[in-house]
Amino acid sequence: MMSYQIKKRGLFRASSPFGGTKGGSDPYNISTPTITSLVFIWNILDIYLSTNTNLPMHSDNDPLKKKNEKIRQENEIKKLKLSAEFGANFYNSENTNLPADVESQFLNYIQQFEEAAARKESKKIKEVLGNPVFKPRESLTDEELKDELSKVLEFMDLYHINLDVIYEVNEREIYRFVTEELMEEQLSIFGVPGMTSCFIYEEFYPNHEEDIKRYSVEFLDSLFNKNFEFMHYNIAQKMQINGENTCAELFVEKAKDLMEKAGEIILPSSEIKSIHFNNDKAEVQCEIEFEKLNQYTVNKKQKVTAHLFYYNDYNYWYINRIVLPELGFS
Repeated sequence: MMSYQIKKRGLFRASSPFGGTKGGSDPYNISTPTITSLVFIWNILDIYLSTNTNLPMHSDNDPLKKKNEKIRQENEIKKLKLSAEFGANFYNSENTNLPADVESQFLNYIQQFEEAAARKESKKIKEVLGNPVFKPRESLTDEELKDELSKVLEFMDLYHINLDVIYEVNEREIYRFVTEELMEEQLSIFGVPGMTSCFIYEEFYPNHEEDIKRYSVEFLDSLFNKNFEFMHYNIAQKMQINGENTCAELFVEKAKDLMEKAGEIILPSSEIKSIHFNNDKAEVQCEIEFEKLNQYTVNKKQKVTAHLFYYNDYNYWYINRIVLPELGFS
């Protein structure tokens, strides 16, 4: 039992160890991001640099400053073109803190991606890898299969194709999935340097029980540690609290109020006791232990039971109700 997140580079350069040949002299660079995600990265870099970088000052006659101004003007034209052709929306565009040359390279990268995406070229993964021939899993011992799987994943990584497995999955199943199923998947070919295509096993075979366990622990940790900033990732847009329908934002505000009234809580811990599924709905029973701190002393440990109610939307589970009467949730 193990999980894979291969991120190595340069292990097999000459030819495939599985038979067949590469599709060309260089590995393909493949991915399927959108211009929205690429521009989002640009905006995050800009915000980060605005708060973490002290840019050097240049005099008006400095040749480097004049060069940067020229590049900056060219960048503004590139951004206008990307906005007009592809709907890109650049945050604080005129006052960007990205170095002009870095910004230029990134804008070129976005342009290359969009032009490549318009060509709509695709191939099966096995074709990208040069139609390798894999050893049948039935003929391999457990130890042999483990070694062979490592070779397969490392070879895929050379072509910028990665597989992530979130939960524990038997190695023999991962080998079957990669060599028999994943190889038939279509990839969009972009040819943009540095782009990687990432696949997640659970997107093909969701593990609903483990998902719900993880989401429940994350939600309860946020609630008891009063870390509400990211709570909206686990809850639905339409929530119920104390018999009333409300939106996610108002639920979070109500949760803040209830937890403030509960006082200082320390050493919270939670344990999933049961999960019951009913088609696209689920109910989770959790046992929670914690201590409440008042002005003078620490109370004895308290043990309470919480019920979290979920519904499934496009293979993602959202909490839409919590019952925890001891803290005011009913």
